[in-house]
Amino acid sequence: MKDIYTSLNLIFVAFLIGPLFVIGVFMFLMQSGQLTMQDETLGPLLMYIGLGYIPLAIFLSNYLSKARLEKIPKDSSLLQKMEKYRETAILRMALIEGSTFLLIIAYLFSGNMMVLAGIGLLLAFQWLNRPTVEKISSDLSLFSEEQEELRKAVTT
Repeated sequence: MKDIYTSLNLIFVAFLIGPLFVIGVFMFLMQSGQLTMQDETLGPLLMYIGLGYIPLAIFLSNYLSKARLEKIPKDSSLLQKMEKYRETAILRMALIEGSTFLLIIAYLFSGNMMVLAGIGLLLAFQWLNRPTVEKISSDLSLFSEEQEELRKAVTT
């Protein structure tokens, strides 16, 4: 159980650090003049598509994860529930990361700071959905015994 929790947190860090690293590299290259991809026609189009996709990505990540978690039988073992939770969390994080990368590309072509705000919003959403014991317990609607078992497994 602790292995699942640890791997889930490592996956979360990878999903969070990846876009930050890429945007950092691109911003450095743009500031140094080594990368100039701004396009007057494609930039605004990508910006509007990317910014418009933010609410859709957030809605889909919440809706799909809730739908998948509701299908887990209540009488499943905690280990089975955690395995399903990990699968669902990866899906949720991938949806958000995909739209984050779309916005990173939009920033490359537009250079608009609103796009950076959208990236920040998605990364904040990702952070708020990080896998903590409380979040997992809430999302899985764990019984109090299962919550205690999870806490013990994670802290030992």
